[in-house]
Amino acid sequence: MKAMNKLSILVALLAGTMIIGGCGDDDNSPAAPSSSDLLMPMAMGNTWTYASQEYDTNAQLRDSKTVINTVVADTMIKGERWYFLNNDRATPTKTTSDGVYYWDMEANTARLYLASPAMVGSSYTKGNQRYTVSAPSVSVTVPAGTFNAVQILATDSNIPSVSSLIWVAPGVGLVKMEVNYTLSTQATVTVSRLELTSHSLK
Repeated sequence: MKAMNKLSILVALLAGTMIIGGCGDDDNSPAAPSSSDLLMPMAMGNTWTYASQEYDTNAQLRDSKTVINTVVADTMIKGERWYFLNNDRATPTKTTSDGVYYWDMEANTARLYLASPAMVGSSYTKGNQRYTVSAPSVSVTVPAGTFNAVQILATDSNIPSVSSLIWVAPGVGLVKMEVNYTLSTQATVTVSRLELTSHSLK
């Protein structure tokens, strides 16, 4: 039971981090390019709707729900506009052509989250979580359509039995995520899946 509780927490953390993770640079961000080139387009009112399913380790469906994420607020940091999704006020996000960054509130600086263009093997950390690009462009099909996406492997040093595959499509953002759990038998099962069903971008 403790393992499943930890697993549920990690699923939420990974999903929240990837959805909230934004883009920016420290003090010299380039001008925002066309939104079709951005890994995570950010603008007031942008909305992503997902179908979310969670499974137990026997592949039985435990929960199914709709998740909606909307850019609802913004703020100025060092002369640049950063954005917030939903009720989150701890992770300012911003979009530039350099890739994905998040604003480290404690260190008062931007941190690289995912460079653009993505390169295989590039790794980035956020706390205990590490994100590694496993493919720069793969075709992924979800209810919202078929996208060319960057594929990312996510791990957490606190729970080595759990890993995630994440697909981020330029011009759209997060389109799919699968969280996988390695059993004591070394078999791997998918315990959570998030898929984009629709999006509305400014």
